[in-house]
Amino acid sequence: MNKNIVRESPFEYLKDRNGNKFSEETVKNWYKARVYVLDRLSGDQQDVLIDGDSPLMLSVARHVALYAHFISKKPTVITLVSQNDNIEDELRKEEYLCNLVDYLKRPGCDLDIELNIVKEAPDGFQGIIMTEKDVNDFINNKKPEDVYTIDTRKAVLAEKIYELGALIDNLPAEDIHCTKRYAMALEAYEYDFLRGEIHPLIDKAQWESNPIKVKNSVSSIYSADCFESRARAMKGGKKGRYEIWEQNNEALSISEHARWVVERLIMGYRPINRNERLEYEILFGQKRLDYFKKLKSNPHDLVHIDICSYRDLRRIDPNSLKYDSFLMLAIPRILNKINE
Repeated sequence: MNKNIVRESPFEYLKDRNGNKFSEETVKNWYKARVYVLDRLSGDQQDVLIDGDSPLMLSVARHVALYAHFISKKPTVITLVSQNDNIEDELRKEEYLCNLVDYLKRPGCDLDIELNIVKEAPDGFQGIIMTEKDVNDFINNKKPEDVYTIDTRKAVLAEKIYELGALIDNLPAEDIHCTKRYAMALEAYEYDFLRGEIHPLIDKAQWESNPIKVKNSVSSIYSADCFESRARAMKGGKKGRYEIWEQNNEALSISEHARWVVERLIMGYRPINRNERLEYEILFGQKRLDYFKKLKSNPHDLVHIDICSYRDLRRIDPNSLKYDSFLMLAIPRILNKINE
């Protein structure tokens, strides 16, 4: 066993929009669903059928939506079997899919997953079938620490990217996927963050008082949980260790934005509305940045302007594209560090 693993339990710190922590059952279901879904999605992209609508299986649906993101242009179809006529209302709860349910119904939502709710499992389904018995059997064969704690090292290293500041912020917004432009930032990142000890993700005092910080750090966990599946997609051929990541940078970045949009919606964020957009568009400089920060910092009504298509993001917030592009280049380096 790797003695350098940092095991933490971050889901206990998540709160709903009213500032209340989620129930113990909900939190346990999240941990169970996480390890099960990551194991089942370990191969190539496939559609997923979730047979059942118990709290555990709805948590499975949540985590399939969080993790079923691939560079293929074909969306992953999540089919949920439920006899409940009010299942969409159940899915809208904050512990399940929250705002994602309604966003997926928008014309041209431009996400890489689809949700299909049916009364009966379709005959001859070609894909991954998930049942409550399968989940429980899988969990019963795991040690509790492998279910209810998370190795947060990848998430910590992913968060460190945002400490590079000017090395990324000062890059021009044009030709964002030209990977050579990130050479200096990658060198600094490797020198400053990949050589030393990796510290825990959780700062208990800060996490207890700052629900936005918790959501952002848990977001880093969800992103990092996809590193291995992205690495599997980059294997093969005669390309060098990093070259294949560079050549697929744009496709990876598009996939990462789609993953992030899904995750933000599940975490309770909503897209900017028409009046907020008009206000944002007439502001410039620091006033625009302050307004942006205000929108995404209200725990009772979380708004993010980047919840939009990748095409619109290029116009609205090109700076965030640079961080997505850099993160994709950093993944193989982070995995090398973790697997030392």
